[in-house]
Amino acid sequence: PRSGPLPGSSGWVAEPGAAGALRQLVDRGWRVAVVSNSTHGRIEQLLGSGRYAPVTVVLDSAVVGVEKPDPRIFEAALEALGAAPSDCTHVGDSVPLDVRPALELGMRAVHVDPLGACAATGHDHAASLAAFVRRDGHDGAAP
Repeated sequence: PRSGPLPGSSGWVAEPGAAGALRQLVDRGWRVAVVSNSTHGRIEQLLGSGRYAPVTVVLDSAVVGVEKPDPRIFEAALEALGAAPSDCTHVGDSVPLDVRPALELGMRAVHVDPLGACAATGHDHAASLAAFVRRDGHDGAAP
């Protein structure tokens, strides 16, 4: 999930509360991968190399050379996590880039839709990553 441009860049920064939400998931036993399409190759740097959001792996399309919705970037995340798709939840803000490919690989998909504008069925919705964590991130059942 993203909120606005990085000053002096065409890239994006995480939405307010995203780093704290990621920390909460990790604290609850979830293994977290960040999969991002970027033009600047700085997603890991923006996350503070784990200092702000202690994730297992960051897959930045500008670094790995594959962009969402290509299943290879999702498969690389699954491999890094050592997890089967059926054990994973992908949370993203784009139906074509996040939700569809995650579902096609057999993951649970949560669409971050702050305006509640998505009427599609077949996947879950949350207003933000923090809202997803408050609602679903307690049991670590899909780390």
